[in-house]
Amino acid sequence: MKKIISLAVAGVLLTPTLVMATEPPAKKANKEAAPTKDAAPAKKDSPILGFTLQNKINNEAASPEQTLEASPIALFYALKNEVIAQLDKGNKPLNLVSTVRTLLSEEAKKTLGTLPDATLTTKVASDGKGSSVLDMPAFQRDVPLKKQQGKIDWKGITGKMDFVNKFESPKIDLVIGGATLSEGDELPVFFMDKTTYTGNFDADLMPLSAEFNMPSLSFGDKVNRIELQNVTARGKTRKAKNGLDLGEGTFNVALFKANDAKKDMAITMNDIKFGVITDEKADNNITVAVQSQIGKLLTNVITPNEVTNFSYNSVLEFRRLNGAALLEIQNKTRELRQQQGSMSPEMMQMAIAGKLMEVLPKLTANSPEIALSQLTIRTQDGSLEGNMRIAIDGKKPFSFSKIDEIVAALTADANFTITKTLINKLMESQAQKSLGRVEKDAKKPAEDVNAQAKAVTQQQLKSLVDQKYLVDAGDSYKFNLVFDGSKLLINNKDIPLPFAKKSAPTAKP
Repeated sequence: MKKIISLAVAGVLLTPTLVMATEPPAKKANKEAAPTKDAAPAKKDSPILGFTLQNKINNEAASPEQTLEASPIALFYALKNEVIAQLDKGNKPLNLVSTVRTLLSEEAKKTLGTLPDATLTTKVASDGKGSSVLDMPAFQRDVPLKKQQGKIDWKGITGKMDFVNKFESPKIDLVIGGATLSEGDELPVFFMDKTTYTGNFDADLMPLSAEFNMPSLSFGDKVNRIELQNVTARGKTRKAKNGLDLGEGTFNVALFKANDAKKDMAITMNDIKFGVITDEKADNNITVAVQSQIGKLLTNVITPNEVTNFSYNSVLEFRRLNGAALLEIQNKTRELRQQQGSMSPEMMQMAIAGKLMEVLPKLTANSPEIALSQLTIRTQDGSLEGNMRIAIDGKKPFSFSKIDEIVAALTADANFTITKTLINKLMESQAQKSLGRVEKDAKKPAEDVNAQAKAVTQQQLKSLVDQKYLVDAGDSYKFNLVFDGSKLLINNKDIPLPFAKKSAPTAKP
């Protein structure tokens, strides 16, 4: 669809630079592979078929144009390999001007035409200090859209990478000018404000720190539209004692809005925050904590004909992860990246999954656990608070091919408290939806459906309390679960397990 292809313009143009700045290369001596004719072909529906690269060194004539696969990594490595090759020849100071042309599919050409060439100017001084300056020109173009003629206004990208000698300890700064796809006087079909990216890397181009800032992004039309404001991301990496990369970072969105006018659905979220903290414990154990927050959410999706207002906070922890096993997965991933381009993404995913299965016994050896150590949801109708934990006992022998042995090695516990006003509201809302569908043909008044939903809810809650699945605690209900691999207790009530082994019948005298 032409409209969809047009919407993808900004992403297509941004991808090469962003990925080059963030994707770690394989560890090789001086040169990394930049596959060309033997590379995996571009997908049939891909708008980018590949790139061409032509270099001009100092005052010499331009080299023959080389065609690269549709991979920004191949483009980056081709440039890096050329710089290293010239430095190995003693060409210092070095002035290298590289022209990059994007090869588009026929379908993309119908919409975008021919994209302007990008230029990379790389200079290395006699003392080994170098820099590479990127210029992807701005352009405007008329494009056919569904209703009328549209216009792409691409503001271009400028960037700089500073490094020493053979790309040691580089620092990358990018300024993405922004993009707009407009259709007459209506809201822009796509809009992205000026965006910046900064990253610091080690000698192997592994990221040490990064920062991303995008003030505004929106896309869609009057019927369906999504908007984000003040999107920021920050992160940094350090090494564990065994060489494993330990990362931490934050991702924030000041405002997220989604609207579907046809279905009369709307969601607005403020102050969205995600944070990741990785820590190294004793005995080479790794803990990863993921913190999530939504300061305020307004939506009419949960309760019919009413706007729900709530906030959300949680901490999800992955505890006692085996650092040696994680290092094996990390090294396998880097090894596979050496073959990027000559191996399809599906094959790479299968290889990583195979490595994961291979190290699973090591991952479970330290009795890892997943814990939702904190969950708090507050609404105008009440709140839900609680925590839960699931662990696997690495000291118990089991086979991953036998479900009953895995279950026998599991332990779990959970504790939750929900106010009566909130659970009543949620259950009544669900009952209203169900009864509304059933009674639609009967054309019953909404008041009758609501009254019936209240009655059904009260009956269901009474049944849950009577069966001890919920404990009445005044203005709230409590829920407690304990599982030890063979026995399940809910609110101290023994719950029969369908997979529990039945004792052999006693022989009759």
